[in-house]
Amino acid sequence: MNAFRTMSTCVVLVTMGHAQGQHYRFEVDLVVTENTVIGSGLGGDLASLTVGTQGSYEFLVDAVPLGPNPDPANGTSLYRVLDVSFHSGTYDVGGAPGVYPSGDLDTARAMFVIDDSGPVMGRLTDTVLMGPLFDTDDFGEVGFAVGQQVSEPNIPNLLADSSLPSSLDLELATTTFFYIDHPENDFLQVRYAIESLRIIEVPAPVSAGVLAFAGLAAMRRRR
Repeated sequence: MNAFRTMSTCVVLVTMGHAQGQHYRFEVDLVVTENTVIGSGLGGDLASLTVGTQGSYEFLVDAVPLGPNPDPANGTSLYRVLDVSFHSGTYDVGGAPGVYPSGDLDTARAMFVIDDSGPVMGRLTDTVLMGPLFDTDDFGEVGFAVGQQVSEPNIPNLLADSSLPSSLDLELATTTFFYIDHPENDFLQVRYAIESLRIIEVPAPVSAGVLAFAGLAAMRRRR
């Protein structure tokens, strides 16, 4: 089940702008608001995530989009996800082996930044969304999204365009979710509210080739 669900949210911490060649870590604070796995007889550890359980979801994204977007002011851009992790209750899991970093062609695990999509029934939407895959058989489909939907002629302003955002104002969001489906029944799931979200710039690692070039240049300057 991956339908949007509107939840109340609060607090966003704004960070610095991004530049090409940088990575950005998204840190999402969560709290369980609903768990339909409890009492189903299919529980396992998912059933232990009772309402009010705190959690966190983190993922690292490359700021360079996967392929050119000819019109970032009105369209969709995809970004490579380098790593993911999730912590809540007894769960402390990372990304599924071999999935991250997500490949150029593996758009299913990329992060989507969608600017001014629609109109659908007279409504336009800004959305950041992704479907992470974790290293556990306990989870079925997992979904994460932050979006703003408004009626025309208004324009959503959660996103300036489809560039990788350096901040997301949850006060503007009309839709936020993080959910985990049960692997045997996607009508059973754990739903979290997004309490806060931070986007932090992380310098990309310098390649060995760049380091070698810099060293050679320094040697030449000393001669």
